[in-house]
Amino acid sequence: MFYDTDATVLSGSFVETGQLVCDIQPAIQSIVFEDNIEIESPCRAFCPVGVALSLENYLLVGDALYKIMQIKHWDDYRELLLYL
Repeated sequence: MFYDTDATVLSGSFVETGQLVCDIQPAIQSIVFEDNIEIESPCRAFCPVGVALSLENYLLVGDALYKIMQIKHWDDYRELLLYL
């Protein structure tokens, strides 16, 4: 992984709460919610542990705004499924 992308972390009310570096990669993955509502996540981000993140947060990368849909915790990094 290459942490080569700077991202701004936004709260659910779009207030800046922090900065992080991440590696954004294309990855199509389906997420199924209650009542069989399904969306496709077009990308994922890998980021180091350290900045507080939750499903309420958004990532702003350049002009692109991503909603964090799922967070997977690994030993020394986190994998975020993002919705554009």
